[in-house]
Amino acid sequence: MLGYEDPIFREKEVLSPDYLPDHLPHREKEIKAISSLINDALRNPKYARNIFIFGPPGTGKTASIKFIFQKLSEVNALPIYINCFRVNTRMGALYTMVIEFFRRIRPTRRIPSRRGIAYDELYDLFQTEIKKSKVIPIICFDEVDHLLRRGSEILYDLSRFKEESLGAQIIMIT
Repeated sequence: MLGYEDPIFREKEVLSPDYLPDHLPHREKEIKAISSLINDALRNPKYARNIFIFGPPGTGKTASIKFIFQKLSEVNALPIYINCFRVNTRMGALYTMVIEFFRRIRPTRRIPSRRGIAYDELYDLFQTEIKKSKVIPIICFDEVDHLLRRGSEILYDLSRFKEESLGAQIIMIT
């Protein structure tokens, strides 16, 4: 019917788990601190520091990171969010990063198939593409404790980016 207004809900979209408000009340201090570390890494990738965020459920950890990623407008940044409850293997996490890279940075290039490619080849491809594009990946592993059981090696692999003169910032939430 035209002109029908739901008497209970004015904005149903705010009930969606993907909804992010324009302002996160009571998280300004945390958002500013995390943003400062990310900006430092973008200015000088050699000094990118890993960030570990922990706390009880429902306190705004994930929302704060998604809020920052949404506002991130640096040209050389590639924010990648990985929910480790869903993607909890080394190969799964790397493939998620590769897909995000190609989707955002090289949209015309064909994404390599996950089947039939070795982890080492995919990792080398990711490193090569990051070098070429001069982009700095900022990777958030949400619920990282689920990754630690089956795929924690990816954290080590990414921490070695500095040896290749690449910058990468790792954010872990638990």
